[in-house]
Amino acid sequence: MAHPPQTPHFIDNNFNLIRYLGGGEYGHTWQARANAAGSADDIDSDENIDIDDVRDRGEDLVVKMSKPGFANMLRDEHTVMRLPAIDQCDNVVSSLGFKSYPQEDKAYLIMEYGGPTLFTKLQEHREAFIAQGLDPLTYTGLPREEVREISSQLVNAHTALHSLGVIYRDHKLDNVVVGDGLVVRLIDLGCYKAVEFDGWAPSDLNACSE
Repeated sequence: MAHPPQTPHFIDNNFNLIRYLGGGEYGHTWQARANAAGSADDIDSDENIDIDDVRDRGEDLVVKMSKPGFANMLRDEHTVMRLPAIDQCDNVVSSLGFKSYPQEDKAYLIMEYGGPTLFTKLQEHREAFIAQGLDPLTYTGLPREEVREISSQLVNAHTALHSLGVIYRDHKLDNVVVGDGLVVRLIDLGCYKAVEFDGWAPSDLNACSE
């Protein structure tokens, strides 16, 4: 896991940190919970999201901070996540708000927390198998019905993306989260490719387009 950077003021002022989730080429992410003292005016949200309501419910969130030079990429990710067909899909993580600080070359994306990653789920399942004293060489993975359910939900996520000409290009175990009730969601939409589809050309969506 990447070493966590110093917590920025925006996060300190609006969220109670739970843990650092990790960092990649484009940014750092934290699991957090909106605090009562934070200012809702600090968060740009669209008309369908009330950040005060999110704060009042005390839900766990994910806050992503862009690395220098990647603020626009985070904005593009937010834009894609708010497209109706994607925002309404239960199997793609939702954006709850976006805040940009151009003078600092930083941006923040606030998202719902969907649970641990599929990598973590598989790791914990294998460890539980071995803890029973069973031979690790006989471990065959998750039960078939769970694999079928996870796969079905991932197909649903990609169907929503493809319906708008958005191609997801960063599929890995760490970019799939599994919540309560085996609800599966795709996360980290920053490296998509937007293509013309069914007469609709998403010309304003260009993240990782080359």
